[in-house]
Amino acid sequence: MTKEGCTMGHSVAGQLRKARLDRKLNVNQAAKWASVTWRAWRAWESDAPSKRKPSPAALRLFFLRAGIPIPNDLREYLDPHRRSHVISITSSKGGVGKSPITVNVAACLAFKGMRVAIITDDAVYRSMVSAGEGPEANSLVSAVDIYDLRDVVIHPSEAKNLAKKIDRDLEACPDKEIAHLYLREDIDTLKRKQQSVHTLDNLKQKYDYLLLDVKYDFKLLKDNCDIIAVIVDSYCVLSVRAARRFIDRLKGEPSRKKLPKIFSLLTRYDIGGQSRELVEFLGDRKDISPEVFEKLRNERYQRYRYRECIFRKIMELPIPPLSVRLTSAHDVVIDNFNEEKSIWEGYCYFHSLLDIAPHSPAAAECMSLTEELIDMRL
Repeated sequence: MTKEGCTMGHSVAGQLRKARLDRKLNVNQAAKWASVTWRAWRAWESDAPSKRKPSPAALRLFFLRAGIPIPNDLREYLDPHRRSHVISITSSKGGVGKSPITVNVAACLAFKGMRVAIITDDAVYRSMVSAGEGPEANSLVSAVDIYDLRDVVIHPSEAKNLAKKIDRDLEACPDKEIAHLYLREDIDTLKRKQQSVHTLDNLKQKYDYLLLDVKYDFKLLKDNCDIIAVIVDSYCVLSVRAARRFIDRLKGEPSRKKLPKIFSLLTRYDIGGQSRELVEFLGDRKDISPEVFEKLRNERYQRYRYRECIFRKIMELPIPPLSVRLTSAHDVVIDNFNEEKSIWEGYCYFHSLLDIAPHSPAAAECMSLTEELIDMRL
């Protein structure tokens, strides 16, 4: 073994031993979180020369499951190329929770000690930033770096291509004043791209996880994502149709890159009193007349059949669903948080469930989703 290799081995062994003891874990517990035998873990911690080298995937698994920030000394060993894992939780349909879910996953990653950033084109984010709003100090969201898509250069020729497009559009319009008004967003984007100091490649080198909070930029998603989770609202048949169109558009987008792993993420997956089909039927109440009883029973049956039809359509999508399904538990948390607050103080882009209700079922759902996405990388 070379002197350099020996030094690296001692460094890894010492860091693992320190991390385990700081977390107050025994060897068996640490080995379980790394999905290895206790003998393997013991060999990894040993300073004695050994042919057993820690697997980077197993070590990442240990640190993530233990919620321990990866020591800087080990980052190069775990990821020598220092490339972030790029994820997009998205939909071509509005109002399905794309941005809130993205921010919550980012907060969960930050909680686990990951270096994480979001690149967004969300209009709500932009309006809040322009109004001087931002994350609360010391919140998990404040540990997430958020970049406006307009401030990130995706590829070297992006600004040049956008300038050519603006010139063509200006030439095609006889009324230059109207043309500048119509193209003001593109012109502003061009200025910001030309002044930007951030490139997508540089951000990939800087962070462990990069989340793309974008909707219609299929080329950006296909060229850069490792995983795409397409949100499907289990109460909305339009959401299923939008998911199918999204998948078709993404697959049809020209690209030299390999197609990312694509999954469906089911939301509003409620069973019980929260659900609209009234599974917990209130027909045993004595103050309900037979007519109302029959109406409610018929409503329950119709809702159940409608939802069954939607689930069948979801399962017919050409992508597998994620194991974690999100319920409407977040509604309860957000309603409680917003109580007695003005509209300007309520839940917004810069809040996360893990910040406002860390022990709630809703926060646990987001953590489970995050861990499933992490396990896919490992």
